[in-house]
Amino acid sequence: MKVNRFQVNVILGIANGIISALQTLWFIPYIKSFLGNEAYGYVSVINGLVNTLMIISVSVGVMSTRFIVVNLEQGNKKRLVIITVLNFFHYSLLVY
Repeated sequence: MKVNRFQVNVILGIANGIISALQTLWFIPYIKSFLGNEAYGYVSVINGLVNTLMIISVSVGVMSTRFIVVNLEQGNKKRLVIITVLNFFHYSLLVY
């Protein structure tokens, strides 16, 4: 089975962007509700933290997308599953 790398990269890139945006949209209101309205000044600090985590998230997403596409094309399903699970674990750590 021939895999079109461009299409897979676009789909996984869009998924990565959606997950990163959802992290940001979830994290700021969570921190605001946790700290309260009195500590709203910390939101800018948290926003910096979120931006840093987003850079890490995008970097890991790009790296894992490359490995997923290469292993998908090579037919190495065992390694593909390992990389996908590790990528899911990475996003789970950032969400919680």
